Amino acid sequence: MTNINPRDELHDAIDQIPVPTAAVNAAIDQGIAATPVKHKWRARLLVLAAAVLFGGAGLAAGTPIISQAVSNVAWLTAFYLSNGENDDFNTYHIDGVAKKLNKTITSHGITVKLVEAYYSGKTIGITGEITGLNTTDFDPNGEHELEMVTDDTPGKHLFHDMTNFQPIKHGYRFRQTYIVTSKTAPSSITLPFTIKQIGLTVGRWKANLKMSQPTPIVNIINGTTYDFGLKGITITPHSITKYAHGSELAFNIKTDHTRYEPDSTSIDFIKDSSGQQLITNASSFGSSDGRDYLSMTRMPKRGEKYLVRCNYFLKGHKRANTVTKKMVIWP
Repeated sequence: MTNINPRDELHDAIDQIPVPTAAVNAAIDQGIAATPVKHKWRARLLVLAAAVLFGGAGLAAGTPIISQAVSNVAWLTAFYLSNGENDDFNTYHIDGVAKKLNKTITSHGITVKLVEAYYSGKTIGITGEITGLNTTDFDPNGEHELEMVTDDTPGKHLFHDMTNFQPIKHGYRFRQTYIVTSKTAPSSITLPFTIKQIGLTVGRWKANLKMSQPTPIVNIINGTTYDFGLKGITITPHSITKYAHGSELAFNIKTDHTRYEPDSTSIDFIKDSSGQQLITNASSFGSSDGRDYLSMTRMPKRGEKYLVRCNYFLKGHKRANTVTKKMVIWP
């Protein structure tokens, strides 16, 4: 009788889980197409990393939340450009939206200094520095890397979106973003910031950060339902929220799941008459109240027509289709 290693058996089982490669590849292709020329090299390098992720992690790629994410071109474009010239951290630092912080927390000889933060629309960004690290904290495998474990439940209506690192002379600089998941971002909010582990050191670096922005203005839309000329796909705008920096469109997309793949329909651009894109690279793909939200660089004009492009997958098809339509977002 042959003995089977339980670990190998588990890996074999995971390898049998199907990965939606057609949907992933189609979304990646469109994400690259939407990327500015100067960033295409970055996009293609990241696609190689994505290929490793989706090719070797069937369990993760087969889950509904990942399938939804990879089917959304706006999300992929944001992923490609997260460290590019459209980085909100750099933009908000330059134009003064980001506010200086001087909060220092030390635990087990490691110091975390919070130096800057911004709160704009539904996004919170924090910049900090980590010093006092031992070599084993950032070089456990002979590679220049660092692990930082944060609290997975940062607060009500707050979602920890991502963390990026950058080596500095005496440690690391990190940037974290959080997404407000409530229907409308409040004018003031408290972020319970907590780090539970840095490298191999378990500790507690904690601070309550009070953030504020001008009160958003919500404009309810008695919008028209548009069908894109396709049977079974409609979009209905519901509201436009004006923030101090940018705006947000709330809308519903309804899809006939007998004709189209579920969770595969999305909007990847809204352009004005001059061809300028309104959707930002930080456009969200999720919804907390049954609606979808798109972050935009500015308020659309009332009565003006915009070119809107919709992506969709026909049932059983392996490639995405696109359709565009001119529509008045704000009648």
